Amino acid sequence: YRKDSRLQLLREYLFKICKSNNVKPVATNNVHYLQKEDKDIQRVLRCILKNNNISEISNLEEDYYFKSYEEMKEKFLGFEPSLENTIEIGNKCDLVIEKSKFIFPIFPCI
Repeated sequence: YRKDSRLQLLREYLFKICKSNNVKPVATNNVHYLQKEDKDIQRVLRCILKNNNISEISNLEEDYYFKSYEEMKEKFLGFEPSLENTIEIGNKCDLVIEKSKFIFPIFPCI
């Protein structure tokens, strides 16, 4: 994870804003793919999108996969309430995603 002091200062500032406005902060993560092992597939898709060769596109500096609770806890060390607030929101959602089933949009052809 990025250990950027500017990012740490930003998080602290955002926490102060949330507290002063009685808003619960949440923890999020930029997710482009589900599993850590899918990083290379994401690179290939980026190449296709940008019409580049794999050697021409930079390697992803950060892993944009769906992180576990433990990984998020490490990423948001010192900001644990935001993790609990995220879990609270998740518990209010009723969504089941079947991993083995592809869901494509329906476009009626008339």
